[in-house]
Amino acid sequence: MHVSHLLKCLLLGGFCCWLLPVATAQEIAEKPPTFKEDLDNLVQGRLYSPNYFPIKGSPFLTKDWSLEDIQMQGKLYTDMPVWYDIYLDDLILLNQKGAKLYFIRLNRKQVEHFNIGDRQFVNLALSPYASLPLRPGYYEKAFADKVTFLIKRSLEIQEEDKTLINYFTRNDRRFLLIDGTVHRIRNRKTLLAAAGKANRQELSGFIKNQRIRFKSATDEEWVAIVRFLNTLQPDRQ
Repeated sequence: MHVSHLLKCLLLGGFCCWLLPVATAQEIAEKPPTFKEDLDNLVQGRLYSPNYFPIKGSPFLTKDWSLEDIQMQGKLYTDMPVWYDIYLDDLILLNQKGAKLYFIRLNRKQVEHFNIGDRQFVNLALSPYASLPLRPGYYEKAFADKVTFLIKRSLEIQEEDKTLINYFTRNDRRFLLIDGTVHRIRNRKTLLAAAGKANRQELSGFIKNQRIRFKSATDEEWVAIVRFLNTLQPDRQ
């Protein structure tokens, strides 16, 4: 999906421009859809106008906005034009009214879960995992069965020593939920500890056979590990 020159400047140019809270519809090369229903229940957030200048990189999960589903206050809203700002941990709605386009930070206390493509993000406080000893916010539910795999997508701002330029860097945190206990997975050691003594050898062999390196493991490789660990869990009555 294409975006206007304004939005390309924000993302492709390292987010070196600040995002206006209101833009005219003519500034959007491909307009978000006109909503067919009253969104008073949905649009209760604040205007979104962060100033990330001159931080290099993008604060968004994806390059462009996309049409996604949002579960909010017990109601499912489909094909909503949104962006997910990882740094602020906010879901941003593009809300068009007449000739103007508003960027709205949706009220996190009301959002239950939302999709970005085929990925689902849950609001911890309004999810089945609310009792877990985790920080509040949106978590990606990457796998859910006998073992549940949650990922807290996160960005930090780092400074380059030589140039003194600030830039975004990812610092995702991964958690496994096994038999009601949550495990923070930082490395191979913590993963094998979470797997338990009975499963360590088989899991270690799987990782070795798949040639997975933890420091550079992709999301797909992480999910493959969790899927295999799930097969090692006893069936529950």
